[in-house]
Amino acid sequence: MFNRLSTITLVGLALLMGSYSIMAATPEEPVWPALKQTYFGDKTIQDDANDVLVLEAPKRAEDAAIVPITIKSLKPQTKDNYIENIYVFIDNNPMPYSAKFHLSSNLGSVDLSTRMRVDQYTYVRAVAEMNDGSLYMVSRFVKASGGCSAPAGKDAAAALARLGKMKLRMRQPTIGEPVQAQMIISHPNYNGL
Repeated sequence: MFNRLSTITLVGLALLMGSYSIMAATPEEPVWPALKQTYFGDKTIQDDANDVLVLEAPKRAEDAAIVPITIKSLKPQTKDNYIENIYVFIDNNPMPYSAKFHLSSNLGSVDLSTRMRVDQYTYVRAVAEMNDGSLYMVSRFVKASGGCSAPAGKDAAAALARLGKMKLRMRQPTIGEPVQAQMIISHPNYNGL
């Protein structure tokens, strides 16, 4: 009979084996073709879609544990044509699929900023999936290392206790007018490495 620790170990092993299957065979071999096939199959992705998205990331990160990343849409979100999902991949991270943002046509514009851990020199990619299913990608090469092995903070128990806590900040909204909002979600990026 399995106990809880055995179940967690088996799930962790399955996740590790699943992520290993999409890793490159050698450090020199690019990871992206395997990631693309795993998450998007044979769908066509328009590369260098600089007319759709902007991906801002530093060329060299000051701190690999908190690399700032900003994704902006260059086209307004309309009912007929909008970005439905944005996927973020960090090719050479232990878990390359880093984030998915599900968006609405009601946003008007897309301007997302976050901080992510980067384990080694790698491409950071943002893939926009439009409401018609078409895919557009922009990427940046970021020089950073050790972010995934950096400690989550001084007090791991406190970091895990605040995991998932959210704060919403925004100005007083006016009915019918868009308002910028800032959503802060506590996620210590505690991956055990």
